[in-house]
Amino acid sequence: MRKFDYSFLKRISVPADIMNYATSIYEMKAKAELRRSDFAEVFSAMESVAKIQSVKSSNAIERIITTDKRIRDIVNKSTAPQGHNELEIAGYRDALDLIHGSYSEIPFSEKKYTGAAQNTTPA
Repeated sequence: MRKFDYSFLKRISVPADIMNYATSIYEMKAKAELRRSDFAEVFSAMESVAKIQSVKSSNAIERIITTDKRIRDIVNKSTAPQGHNELEIAGYRDALDLIHGSYSEIPFSEKKYTGAAQNTTPA
C-alpha cells in the first residue's frame, strides 16, 4: 500500500482566490442541502427519473433494449426480470443501488468496480 507524505502542505500558503472558491463551494453545498430538505419530494422524483434513464442508456450501449415501461418496472422492482437481457438490466440496477446506497463505505479498488455488475446479476 502506498503512503503519501502531505506534510509539505503545512509550509505552503493557499491563495486568497482559492480560499474564496472553497468558501463559495461550502456555502453552495449548505444551500443545496436546505433545498433538498425543503423539496424532498421533487428531488426524490428527479432521482427516480435519473436512475431509470441511467439504466436505460447504459444498457442501450450494450444493445440491451426493452420498452420504457419494462425498464421502469424492473428498476422500481415492481416486476421480475424475464430472460437474459432483463437480468442484465436488473444487474445494472443493483450495481447502481450498491454504489449510490453505500458509496462512503465501499473501499476503492479496480477489481471492485470492474466486477460490480457481475457481482449483482442474479444467477
